[in-house]
Amino acid sequence: MATTSVKISDCDDEAVSRLEGVTEKEMIEENTSQLEPTSTHAAEVPGSPALKGSVKFTQIMERKKSSYFESLLPDTYKMHEIRFAVVLGNLLSFNTGFLNGCCLSGLVSFQGTKVSVAGFTGAYTNSALALTRLDMPTFGFLVAMIFSMMAGSGIAGLMTPQATAFHVQPTYGPTFLIGGIFLLIASIMAAYEVGGNYLFCFVAAANGTQNGVTSLFSANLIRTTHLTGTTTDIGLFLGQLIRGNKQNLWKLCVLSSLAATFWLGGIVAYEVAYYLTLRSLLISMVLHFCIGIITIMFLVCELHVSIPAAIFGNWAWDNVLDSLADHLASSTEGGRNLSKTELLESQRLRIFFDDIANDVEEIDANALFEELDKRGIKISRKDAKILVKTGDTDGDG
Repeated sequence: MATTSVKISDCDDEAVSRLEGVTEKEMIEENTSQLEPTSTHAAEVPGSPALKGSVKFTQIMERKKSSYFESLLPDTYKMHEIRFAVVLGNLLSFNTGFLNGCCLSGLVSFQGTKVSVAGFTGAYTNSALALTRLDMPTFGFLVAMIFSMMAGSGIAGLMTPQATAFHVQPTYGPTFLIGGIFLLIASIMAAYEVGGNYLFCFVAAANGTQNGVTSLFSANLIRTTHLTGTTTDIGLFLGQLIRGNKQNLWKLCVLSSLAATFWLGGIVAYEVAYYLTLRSLLISMVLHFCIGIITIMFLVCELHVSIPAAIFGNWAWDNVLDSLADHLASSTEGGRNLSKTELLESQRLRIFFDDIANDVEEIDANALFEELDKRGIKISRKDAKILVKTGDTDGDG
Protein backbone atom coordinates (compact mmCIF):
# COMPACT_ATOMS: atom_id res chain seq x y z
CA MET A 1 0.00 0.00 0.00
CA ALA A 2 2.73 2.44 0.95
CA THR A 3 4.69 1.74 -2.24
CA THR A 4 1.70 2.55 -4.43
CA SER A 5 1.06 5.80 -2.52
CA VAL A 6 4.62 6.93 -2.94
CA LYS A 7 4.40 6.40 -6.70
CA ILE A 8 1.24 8.44 -6.90
CA SER A 9 2.63 11.25 -4.79
CA ASP A 10 5.88 11.36 -6.73
CA CYS A 11 4.42 11.17 -10.23
CA ASP A 12 5.45 13.90 -12.65
CA ASP A 13 3.28 16.00 -14.92
CA GLU A 14 3.49 13.44 -17.72
CA ALA A 15 2.12 10.74 -15.45
CA VAL A 16 -0.64 13.06 -14.28
CA SER A 17 -1.56 13.73 -17.89
CA ARG A 18 -1.82 9.99 -18.52
CA LEU A 19 -4.06 9.60 -15.52
CA GLU A 20 -6.38 12.32 -16.84
CA GLY A 21 -7.40 9.96 -19.64
CA VAL A 22 -8.99 7.59 -17.12
CA THR A 23 -12.64 8.16 -16.26
CA GLU A 24 -13.49 9.53 -12.83
CA LYS A 25 -15.31 6.35 -11.84
CA GLU A 26 -12.38 4.14 -12.83
CA MET A 27 -9.93 6.29 -10.90
CA ILE A 28 -12.06 6.22 -7.77
CA GLU A 29 -12.54 2.43 -7.92
CA GLU A 30 -8.87 1.79 -8.63
CA ASN A 31 -7.36 4.17 -6.12
CA THR A 32 -9.73 4.20 -3.15
CA SER A 33 -8.38 0.95 -1.76
CA GLN A 34 -4.78 1.91 -2.55
CA LEU A 35 -5.02 5.31 -0.90
CA GLU A 36 -6.88 4.10 2.19
CA PRO A 37 -4.47 4.03 5.15
CA THR A 38 -3.85 0.69 6.83
CA SER A 39 -4.05 2.27 10.26
CA THR A 40 -5.37 5.38 11.96
CA HIS A 41 -1.81 6.32 12.78
CA ALA A 42 -0.79 6.36 9.11
CA ALA A 43 -3.64 8.65 8.24
CA GLU A 44 -2.83 11.10 11.00
CA VAL A 45 0.92 11.45 10.55
CA PRO A 46 1.67 14.55 8.49
CA GLY A 47 3.80 13.78 5.47
CA SER A 48 2.96 10.05 5.51
CA PRO A 49 2.87 8.30 2.10
CA ALA A 50 -0.86 7.65 2.45
CA LEU A 51 -1.59 11.31 3.08
CA LYS A 52 0.62 12.40 0.20
CA GLY A 53 -1.08 9.90 -2.08
CA SER A 54 -4.50 11.12 -1.04
CA VAL A 55 -3.55 14.74 -1.64
CA LYS A 56 -2.08 13.89 -5.05
CA PHE A 57 -5.18 11.91 -5.97
CA THR A 58 -7.35 14.93 -5.10
CA GLN A 59 -5.13 17.16 -7.22
CA ILE A 60 -5.41 14.78 -10.16
CA MET A 61 -9.20 14.73 -9.87
CA GLU A 62 -9.40 18.52 -9.70
CA ARG A 63 -7.11 18.82 -12.70
CA LYS A 64 -9.17 16.27 -14.60
CA LYS A 65 -12.34 18.23 -13.85
CA SER A 66 -10.82 21.52 -15.00
CA SER A 67 -9.32 20.03 -18.17
CA TYR A 68 -12.72 20.20 -19.82
CA PHE A 69 -12.68 23.98 -19.47
CA GLU A 70 -9.01 24.87 -19.80
CA SER A 71 -9.28 25.50 -23.56
CA LEU A 72 -11.87 28.18 -22.83
CA LEU A 73 -10.83 29.44 -19.42
CA PRO A 74 -7.62 30.57 -17.73
CA ASP A 75 -5.90 28.58 -15.00
CA THR A 76 -7.95 30.33 -12.32
CA TYR A 77 -11.67 30.81 -12.70
CA LYS A 78 -14.95 30.58 -10.84
CA MET A 79 -17.44 28.39 -12.62
CA HIS A 80 -20.52 30.26 -11.43
CA GLU A 81 -19.07 33.47 -12.87
CA ILE A 82 -18.40 31.68 -16.16
CA ARG A 83 -21.95 30.32 -16.32
CA PHE A 84 -23.34 33.74 -15.47
CA ALA A 85 -21.22 35.38 -18.16
CA VAL A 86 -22.20 32.83 -20.83
CA VAL A 87 -25.91 33.32 -20.09
CA LEU A 88 -25.44 37.09 -20.07
CA GLY A 89 -23.44 36.90 -23.31
CA ASN A 90 -26.29 35.06 -25.02
CA LEU A 91 -28.78 37.68 -23.82
CA LEU A 92 -26.53 40.41 -25.20
CA SER A 93 -26.11 38.54 -28.48
CA PHE A 94 -29.89 38.17 -28.78
CA ASN A 95 -30.31 41.86 -28.03
CA THR A 96 -27.76 42.84 -30.68
CA GLY A 97 -29.40 40.56 -33.25
CA PHE A 98 -32.70 42.20 -32.41
CA LEU A 99 -31.22 45.71 -32.69
CA ASN A 100 -29.52 44.96 -35.97
CA GLY A 101 -32.66 43.40 -37.39
CA CYS A 102 -34.73 46.44 -36.42
CA CYS A 103 -32.22 48.89 -37.89
CA LEU A 104 -31.91 46.92 -41.13
CA SER A 105 -35.69 46.69 -41.49
CA GLY A 106 -36.00 50.39 -42.29
CA LEU A 107 -38.99 50.63 -39.92
CA VAL A 108 -37.29 52.31 -36.93
CA SER A 109 -36.30 55.43 -38.86
CA PHE A 110 -38.90 57.90 -40.13
CA GLN A 111 -36.67 58.30 -43.20
CA GLY A 112 -36.79 54.55 -43.91
CA THR A 113 -33.00 54.21 -43.65
CA LYS A 114 -31.60 50.69 -43.49
CA VAL A 115 -28.21 50.41 -41.78
CA SER A 116 -26.27 47.76 -39.85
CA VAL A 117 -25.34 48.70 -36.28
CA ALA A 118 -23.44 45.50 -35.53
CA GLY A 119 -20.56 44.71 -37.89
CA PHE A 120 -18.63 47.73 -39.19
CA THR A 121 -16.61 46.27 -42.03
CA GLY A 122 -19.25 47.50 -44.45
CA ALA A 123 -19.21 50.97 -42.88
CA TYR A 124 -15.49 51.31 -43.56
CA THR A 125 -15.87 50.16 -47.17
CA ASN A 126 -18.98 52.23 -47.90
CA SER A 127 -17.46 55.36 -46.36
CA ALA A 128 -14.45 54.96 -48.62
CA LEU A 129 -16.71 54.57 -51.66
CA ALA A 130 -18.78 57.58 -50.60
CA LEU A 131 -15.63 59.67 -50.32
CA THR A 132 -14.45 58.70 -53.82
CA ARG A 133 -17.75 59.82 -55.35
CA LEU A 134 -17.80 62.96 -53.13
CA ASP A 135 -21.02 61.91 -51.40
CA MET A 136 -20.16 63.86 -48.25
CA PRO A 137 -23.47 63.39 -46.35
CA THR A 138 -23.16 59.60 -46.61
CA PHE A 139 -19.44 59.74 -45.83
CA GLY A 140 -20.05 61.91 -42.75
CA PHE A 141 -22.82 59.64 -41.47
CA LEU A 142 -20.77 56.44 -41.84
CA VAL A 143 -17.71 57.99 -40.20
CA ALA A 144 -19.95 59.13 -37.34
CA MET A 145 -21.21 55.54 -36.99
CA ILE A 146 -17.67 54.19 -36.81
CA PHE A 147 -16.60 56.71 -34.19
CA SER A 148 -19.80 56.10 -32.19
CA MET A 149 -19.00 52.40 -31.94
CA MET A 150 -15.45 53.32 -30.98
CA ALA A 151 -16.68 55.80 -28.37
CA GLY A 152 -18.90 53.15 -26.78
CA SER A 153 -16.04 50.69 -26.40
CA GLY A 154 -13.87 53.56 -25.20
CA ILE A 155 -16.33 54.17 -22.37
CA ALA A 156 -16.02 50.50 -21.40
CA GLY A 157 -12.24 50.92 -21.27
CA LEU A 158 -12.51 54.10 -19.18
CA MET A 159 -14.87 52.38 -16.75
CA THR A 160 -12.65 49.30 -16.44
CA PRO A 161 -9.03 50.27 -17.16
CA GLN A 162 -7.66 47.05 -15.65
CA ALA A 163 -9.82 43.99 -16.06
CA THR A 164 -9.22 40.45 -14.86
CA ALA A 165 -10.25 37.91 -17.48
CA PHE A 166 -13.23 35.73 -16.51
CA HIS A 167 -13.99 37.72 -13.35
CA VAL A 168 -17.03 40.00 -13.17
CA GLN A 169 -15.90 43.55 -12.37
CA PRO A 170 -18.09 46.05 -10.45
CA THR A 171 -17.97 48.49 -13.35
CA TYR A 172 -19.62 46.14 -15.85
CA GLY A 173 -23.16 46.77 -14.61
CA PRO A 174 -22.91 50.58 -14.76
CA THR A 175 -21.35 50.29 -18.24
CA PHE A 176 -24.42 48.37 -19.43
CA LEU A 177 -26.61 51.06 -17.89
CA ILE A 178 -24.76 53.69 -19.92
CA GLY A 179 -25.48 51.61 -23.02
CA GLY A 180 -29.13 51.59 -21.99
CA ILE A 181 -29.08 55.39 -21.80
CA PHE A 182 -27.75 55.53 -25.37
CA LEU A 183 -30.62 53.31 -26.50
CA LEU A 184 -33.09 55.50 -24.60
CA ILE A 185 -31.83 58.54 -26.51
CA ALA A 186 -32.10 56.65 -29.81
CA SER A 187 -35.64 55.54 -28.94
CA ILE A 188 -36.71 59.11 -28.16
CA MET A 189 -35.17 60.36 -31.41
CA ALA A 190 -37.02 57.67 -33.38
CA ALA A 191 -40.36 58.20 -31.62
CA TYR A 192 -40.28 61.98 -32.05
CA GLU A 193 -38.68 61.84 -35.50
CA VAL A 194 -35.75 64.09 -34.67
CA GLY A 195 -32.06 63.84 -35.54
CA GLY A 196 -32.55 62.00 -38.79
CA ASN A 197 -30.26 59.02 -39.32
CA TYR A 198 -27.99 60.02 -36.46
CA LEU A 199 -30.19 58.08 -34.04
CA PHE A 200 -28.28 55.03 -35.31
CA CYS A 201 -25.07 56.52 -33.89
CA PHE A 202 -26.46 56.13 -30.36
CA VAL A 203 -27.41 52.52 -31.13
CA ALA A 204 -23.87 51.91 -32.36
CA ALA A 205 -22.47 53.47 -29.18
CA ALA A 206 -24.64 51.16 -27.06
CA ASN A 207 -23.30 48.17 -28.99
CA GLY A 208 -19.78 49.48 -28.42
CA THR A 209 -20.24 49.51 -24.63
CA GLN A 210 -21.51 45.94 -24.49
CA ASN A 211 -18.93 44.62 -26.94
CA GLY A 212 -16.22 46.32 -24.88
CA VAL A 213 -17.42 44.66 -21.68
CA THR A 214 -17.65 41.18 -23.20
CA SER A 215 -14.19 41.58 -24.74
CA LEU A 216 -12.72 42.65 -21.38
CA PHE A 217 -14.37 39.80 -19.51
CA SER A 218 -13.52 37.01 -21.95
CA ALA A 219 -10.05 38.17 -23.03
CA ASN A 220 -11.50 38.88 -26.50
CA LEU A 221 -13.06 35.41 -26.86
CA ILE A 222 -16.71 36.52 -26.70
CA ARG A 223 -17.88 39.23 -29.08
CA THR A 224 -21.62 39.84 -29.08
CA THR A 225 -22.07 42.52 -31.76
CA HIS A 226 -20.61 40.90 -34.88
CA LEU A 227 -20.23 37.35 -36.12
CA THR A 228 -17.38 37.38 -38.65
CA GLY A 229 -14.77 36.11 -36.21
CA THR A 230 -17.35 33.90 -34.50
CA THR A 231 -18.30 32.23 -37.78
CA THR A 232 -14.63 31.71 -38.68
CA ASP A 233 -13.89 30.12 -35.29
CA ILE A 234 -16.96 27.86 -35.46
CA GLY A 235 -15.81 26.50 -38.83
CA LEU A 236 -12.24 26.14 -37.57
CA PHE A 237 -13.25 24.26 -34.42
CA LEU A 238 -15.68 22.04 -36.34
CA GLY A 239 -12.87 21.04 -38.71
CA GLN A 240 -10.62 20.24 -35.75
CA LEU A 241 -13.41 18.25 -34.09
CA ILE A 242 -13.94 16.14 -37.21
CA ARG A 243 -10.24 15.24 -37.10
CA GLY A 244 -10.53 14.23 -33.44
CA ASN A 245 -9.21 17.39 -31.75
CA LYS A 246 -11.65 18.19 -28.93
CA GLN A 247 -9.49 20.84 -27.27
CA ASN A 248 -11.74 23.68 -28.44
CA LEU A 249 -15.05 21.88 -27.96
CA TRP A 250 -16.23 24.27 -25.25
CA LYS A 251 -15.31 27.27 -27.34
CA LEU A 252 -17.34 25.75 -30.17
CA CYS A 253 -20.37 25.33 -27.88
CA VAL A 254 -20.19 28.89 -26.54
CA LEU A 255 -19.65 30.51 -29.92
CA SER A 256 -22.41 28.42 -31.53
CA SER A 257 -24.86 29.53 -28.85
CA LEU A 258 -23.91 33.18 -29.43
CA ALA A 259 -24.49 32.81 -33.17
CA ALA A 260 -27.82 31.08 -32.61
CA THR A 261 -29.14 33.72 -30.19
CA PHE A 262 -28.02 36.54 -32.53
CA TRP A 263 -29.93 34.87 -35.35
CA LEU A 264 -32.97 34.38 -33.11
CA GLY A 265 -32.88 38.08 -32.23
CA GLY A 266 -33.12 38.92 -35.91
CA ILE A 267 -36.20 36.72 -36.29
CA VAL A 268 -37.93 38.41 -33.36
CA ALA A 269 -36.96 41.84 -34.73
CA TYR A 270 -38.92 41.22 -37.93
CA GLU A 271 -42.20 40.75 -36.06
CA VAL A 272 -41.59 43.48 -33.47
CA ALA A 273 -40.48 46.11 -36.00
CA TYR A 274 -43.54 45.39 -38.13
CA TYR A 275 -45.94 46.10 -35.27
CA LEU A 276 -44.06 48.73 -33.22
CA THR A 277 -42.15 50.49 -36.03
CA LEU A 278 -40.55 53.62 -34.54
CA ARG A 279 -40.99 52.34 -30.98
CA SER A 280 -39.14 49.06 -31.57
CA LEU A 281 -35.91 50.26 -29.96
CA LEU A 282 -37.70 50.60 -26.60
CA ILE A 283 -37.70 46.79 -26.28
CA SER A 284 -33.94 46.65 -26.66
CA MET A 285 -33.47 49.56 -24.26
CA VAL A 286 -35.44 47.78 -21.52
CA LEU A 287 -33.45 44.58 -22.04
CA HIS A 288 -30.17 46.50 -21.90
CA PHE A 289 -31.13 48.14 -18.60
CA CYS A 290 -32.21 44.76 -17.21
CA ILE A 291 -28.84 43.24 -18.12
CA GLY A 292 -27.07 46.07 -16.30
CA ILE A 293 -29.24 45.61 -13.19
CA ILE A 294 -28.76 41.82 -13.27
CA THR A 295 -24.98 42.29 -13.40
CA ILE A 296 -25.08 44.64 -10.41
CA MET A 297 -27.32 42.28 -8.43
CA PHE A 298 -24.98 39.38 -9.22
CA LEU A 299 -22.20 41.23 -7.41
CA VAL A 300 -24.56 42.12 -4.54
CA CYS A 301 -25.38 38.42 -4.06
CA GLU A 302 -21.83 37.24 -4.74
CA LEU A 303 -20.10 39.60 -2.30
CA HIS A 304 -22.97 40.43 0.07
CA VAL A 305 -22.47 44.16 -0.37
CA SER A 306 -24.94 47.02 -0.74
CA ILE A 307 -26.21 48.07 -4.16
CA PRO A 308 -24.30 51.40 -4.11
CA ALA A 309 -21.12 49.54 -3.13
CA ALA A 310 -21.62 47.06 -5.97
CA ILE A 311 -22.12 49.94 -8.41
CA PHE A 312 -19.12 52.00 -7.37
CA GLY A 313 -16.85 49.11 -6.40
CA ASN A 314 -15.14 50.79 -3.43
CA TRP A 315 -16.54 48.30 -0.89
CA ALA A 316 -14.40 47.97 2.24
CA TRP A 317 -11.20 49.55 1.02
CA ASP A 318 -11.57 52.88 2.84
CA ASN A 319 -12.13 51.34 6.27
CA VAL A 320 -9.32 48.83 5.87
CA LEU A 321 -6.90 51.47 4.62
CA ASP A 322 -7.68 53.56 7.72
CA SER A 323 -6.91 50.55 9.93
CA LEU A 324 -3.71 49.80 8.01
CA ALA A 325 -2.56 53.41 8.33
CA ASP A 326 -3.11 53.35 12.10
CA HIS A 327 -1.36 49.98 12.44
CA LEU A 328 1.69 50.96 10.39
CA ALA A 329 2.03 54.24 12.26
CA SER A 330 1.89 52.54 15.67
CA SER A 331 4.23 49.73 14.68
CA THR A 332 6.90 52.04 13.27
CA GLU A 333 9.16 53.90 15.62
CA GLY A 334 8.51 57.63 15.24
CA GLY A 335 5.84 56.83 12.69
CA ARG A 336 2.93 59.04 11.78
CA ASN A 337 -0.47 58.41 10.29
CA LEU A 338 -0.38 58.37 6.51
CA SER A 339 -3.09 59.56 4.19
CA LYS A 340 -4.73 56.94 1.96
CA THR A 341 -2.75 58.18 -1.04
CA GLU A 342 0.52 58.11 0.91
CA LEU A 343 -0.32 54.66 2.24
CA LEU A 344 -0.98 53.18 -1.19
CA GLU A 345 2.35 54.55 -2.41
CA SER A 346 4.21 53.62 0.76
CA GLN A 347 6.99 51.06 0.84
CA ARG A 348 5.77 50.09 4.30
CA LEU A 349 2.49 48.79 2.86
CA ARG A 350 4.35 46.62 0.36
CA ILE A 351 6.59 45.22 3.10
CA PHE A 352 3.54 44.62 5.30
CA PHE A 353 1.81 42.44 2.72
CA ASP A 354 5.07 40.74 1.78
CA ASP A 355 5.32 39.63 5.42
CA ILE A 356 1.81 38.19 5.22
CA ALA A 357 2.65 36.41 1.95
CA ASN A 358 5.72 34.87 3.59
CA ASP A 359 3.60 33.50 6.45
CA VAL A 360 0.98 31.77 4.28
CA GLU A 361 1.18 29.67 1.13
CA GLU A 362 -1.75 31.45 -0.54
CA ILE A 363 -3.57 34.61 0.50
CA ASP A 364 -7.22 33.66 0.36
CA ALA A 365 -10.01 35.36 2.29
CA ASN A 366 -9.60 33.23 5.44
CA ALA A 367 -5.82 33.57 5.48
CA LEU A 368 -6.01 37.35 5.02
CA PHE A 369 -8.60 37.66 7.79
CA GLU A 370 -6.51 35.63 10.23
CA GLU A 371 -3.24 37.39 9.43
CA LEU A 372 -4.77 40.84 9.73
CA ASP A 373 -6.43 39.81 12.98
CA LYS A 374 -3.06 38.69 14.37
CA ARG A 375 -1.71 42.14 13.59
CA GLY A 376 -4.59 43.89 15.32
CA ILE A 377 -6.43 44.99 12.18
CA LYS A 378 -10.11 44.22 12.61
CA ILE A 379 -12.17 43.53 9.52
CA SER A 380 -15.01 41.10 8.91
CA ARG A 381 -14.60 37.89 6.95
CA LYS A 382 -16.95 39.37 4.37
CA ASP A 383 -14.62 42.36 3.96
CA ALA A 384 -11.64 40.01 3.66
CA LYS A 385 -13.42 38.14 0.88
CA ILE A 386 -14.15 41.42 -0.91
CA LEU A 387 -10.57 42.62 -0.53
CA VAL A 388 -9.13 39.43 -1.98
CA LYS A 389 -11.56 39.48 -4.89
CA THR A 390 -10.82 43.14 -5.60
CA GLY A 391 -7.07 43.05 -5.04
CA ASP A 392 -6.19 39.74 -6.72
CA THR A 393 -6.04 41.20 -10.23
CA ASP A 394 -3.96 38.41 -11.73
CA GLY A 395 -5.88 35.61 -10.09
CA ASP A 396 -2.82 33.93 -8.55
CA GLY A 397 -3.68 34.53 -4.89
